[in-house]
Amino acid sequence: MLKYIDRRLQVDAATTRRILDWHPFARYHIARRMLFLIENMTANPNLWEQRNLAMANKAIEERPGLKIYEVMNEIKEELLERHIRHLADPAFKGIYPHYHALAPETLRVRAKLLCDMLEVVILTGDRRHILHYANYLARERSLEGISQNEPRNVLCHVAEDLKTTLANHPKLSRFQQRIHDDIGMSLQLLHDEIEGVYESMAECEAHPLN
Repeated sequence: MLKYIDRRLQVDAATTRRILDWHPFARYHIARRMLFLIENMTANPNLWEQRNLAMANKAIEERPGLKIYEVMNEIKEELLERHIRHLADPAFKGIYPHYHALAPETLRVRAKLLCDMLEVVILTGDRRHILHYANYLARERSLEGISQNEPRNVLCHVAEDLKTTLANHPKLSRFQQRIHDDIGMSLQLLHDEIEGVYESMAECEAHPLN
């Protein structure tokens, strides 16, 4: 944003104001308020600084998505290592036969992609990319002859491990519901989309177009 600081940006809000039948009070225009801002800053510099710091801390405090995102970055490597060990464990070969045969780096890349997308969900609340990913994943795995249960189980392991780790983190004790909603809802959407794609592709195979 720094490159825009010294640029003059022409904005005409006339249409918006007309549609909303609203306009700001003249006394709140920045040109009129600047005098009071400067006066308060110079007359009470300590109070000015205290209030601004308080508002800055409040803004950070009121952004749970940012706090969860920061913790996710702290625990991501540990989470990925646990996930790779889990898939490589011979005890789970029957659950993940395809993934068990993949190289650890491939497993890492795939799990990291899911974590990155969940980070976007937590920061923005937007889950559309999750659906696109699930659609692509289901088509690829279906064409490879892999049953839908295997990718669903893999995604479930990553998401549930992430959700549990975040929920137990001391910095996030106040955001339990947010963690549950963001990750839990995303996991449900992933499962539903994968199931839908597999059903659609099975239907096409059963009734091919002539």
